Amino acid sequence: MSSDTPPQTLQVREAPAPWSARGPAPARQRRKSERAEAVVSSKGQVTLPAAMRAKLGIEPGSRIQFEVRGHELVIKPQPPISAYYGILKGYDLGDIEPEKEPDREFD
Repeated sequence: MSSDTPPQTLQVREAPAPWSARGPAPARQRRKSERAEAVVSSKGQVTLPAAMRAKLGIEPGSRIQFEVRGHELVIKPQPPISAYYGILKGYDLGDIEPEKEPDREFD
């Protein structure tokens, strides 16, 4: 990276976590978005601000998803598989287990 090139900045927009109990805010209630800037390293790495990581539950080892929307980069945390535990509790799933084959006899 040359010294006359301005550093690239990354804009981070808050998005509710998909596993949040409170759900997304209604469209008529606009929240004040939090903004932060970060410098992209020569390896393409960016450090997410600690306050935003904490607010979205992003910890070391967490998986995140990147999405390009027009000229915006959207970063979304992916919930751990444990977040889905019990999600179908209370639903009648019927008999979804396949019938077991009878044991075979071998000569």
